[in-house]
Amino acid sequence: MWLKKIDAENNMIEFKLDTGVEINVLPLFVYKSMCLPLKCALSKTNITLVSYGNFKLNPEGELILNCSVNQYHKVPLKFVVVNVSSRPILGLSACQKLNLIKKIEQVETISKDSIMDQYSEVFKGLGEFPGKPYHIEIKSEIKPVINTPRRVPQSLHKELEKTLNEFIQLGIVSPVNKPTEWVNSLVTIEKPNGKLRICLDPRNLNKAIKREHYVIPSVDEIISRLEGKQCFSVLDLKEGFWQVPLDKDSAELCTFNSPFGRYKFNRLPFGICSAPEVFQKKNQKLFGDIKGVEIYFDDLIIAGKNKEEHYKILVEVLERAKENNIKFNPNKFQFRIEEVKYMGLLVSKYGIKTLVPANISILEI
Repeated sequence: MWLKKIDAENNMIEFKLDTGVEINVLPLFVYKSMCLPLKCALSKTNITLVSYGNFKLNPEGELILNCSVNQYHKVPLKFVVVNVSSRPILGLSACQKLNLIKKIEQVETISKDSIMDQYSEVFKGLGEFPGKPYHIEIKSEIKPVINTPRRVPQSLHKELEKTLNEFIQLGIVSPVNKPTEWVNSLVTIEKPNGKLRICLDPRNLNKAIKREHYVIPSVDEIISRLEGKQCFSVLDLKEGFWQVPLDKDSAELCTFNSPFGRYKFNRLPFGICSAPEVFQKKNQKLFGDIKGVEIYFDDLIIAGKNKEEHYKILVEVLERAKENNIKFNPNKFQFRIEEVKYMGLLVSKYGIKTLVPANISILEI
C-alpha cells in the first residue's frame, strides 16, 4: 500500500495513494480533527460514491485544500468528505499534481518477501468473513439422523485428540454436552506429514440441506477474462471454508462423534453440500468488484496487463483482506509469475495451453 504524509492547510495527514480513482476522499472524522481556516468550509456536492459491495455513500460535502509535500509547492485540491472509517485517499490526478506517482522501476524492486512482511497479518492465523454467520436451512420433511460412532484406528487416537484440542483453541470446534437431533460421522485422513485432516461425513445431513444455488463461474468464463494478461499472482484462502462462521443452530447440525465424545463445528465444515456455493458467494461479495481479480472458491487470481497494474490490484486485494480479517496461505502464495496453471490449463501472455492430465492426491491439496 502506498502511504504518504501530506501537508493539507498546515495539517499533516497520512493519505493512501490510489491511482485507480479520480477523486480525493477525506473521512469525516479526519476533517473534524483538522484545524482549518474559514475559507475551507464545506460546500454542497452532487457526487455519489459507490463502495465495494455496491453500497452508495452520500458525501457530507466538498472543499478545496491547499496541499503540499514540502512547504514551497502548494497545490489546491478538491476533497469529498464522507462519513467512513477508512484512510484518506488521494486519487490519480492529485498524485500527479504532487509528483507522487511511483515509477515502474520501483515496482520492479518489490519482492514476495517484502509483500509478506508488509501484510504479515493476512498470512497468519485463521480468518473470518464479515457479516452474519451462515445459517443452514433444513427441509422440514427430512427426519434427523444420529449416526453411530465410526471406528478410528488406535494408532491415530493421540494425534486426533491433539488436533481436536487445537481446533478448540482456534474456535473451529467445541465440545457438545447436550443431546442434539443430528450427529454426523467423523472422517480422519492421515496426511504424509503425519497430521490429520478432519472432515465431516454429512451424507444424511446433506439430504436435508436447502442449497444456496449460487452461480459458480465456469472455467471458460474465467479463462476468457485472463486472456491478454501478462503478470499474475495467486492467493489461496487459508482453510477457506473455516473462515465462514456458523450460527448456533447450524453449528449444532454439524455435531459429530469421536472416540473422545461429541463435538460441533463452529465454522463451515468440508463436506456440507452447500459449502462451495456459500463460500463462493462470500468471496465474490468481498472481492468481486475489484477488476483484475478472478475468484474460484479458495483461489484468487490477480491478473494485470503489466507489473504496475498487477501490483496495484494485488495491494487492493491485500488491503481489503486486512480490513476484513481474511487470511491467505503463505505456502501457496504465488507472486508475480508470468504463467499460471489453472484447472488443467496453462495461462500466460503467450496464450492458453492444455496441460497433460496428472493424478493429484487429495492429501496434496
